[in-house]
Amino acid sequence: MGSAFAFVTKTLASLRPQQIAGGLLGAVLLVMLPVSLIAFLKLRRQDLSALLEGCGWAINARMRLTRTQRRHFTRVPGYPLNAVGTPRTQWLRIVLAVVGGILVFWGALQLGRALF
Repeated sequence: MGSAFAFVTKTLASLRPQQIAGGLLGAVLLVMLPVSLIAFLKLRRQDLSALLEGCGWAINARMRLTRTQRRHFTRVPGYPLNAVGTPRTQWLRIVLAVVGGILVFWGALQLGRALF
């Protein structure tokens, strides 16, 4: 046990920070890609039972949504005038989110250039 820990410690100490970050990113992607693919395929089937089971409801039957039901669940009603928290009043949050996304994308590009 001690020699295995020493080997792992020595190996990590000899790696550059970019290699460690690349390994961690690879491990995260190795977990995230299959999970997101399975979630996409389940959501594409438009089966409401998986969502209800995840919320704690014990429903074993499949509940396929019809076109009318999908339209009803995804309908977005209009906002009242001068309501607080509407998208019209959240422009600063949207701008900050876009700027943050651009900075994260730029940082990922710089990390990618450093690794490869």
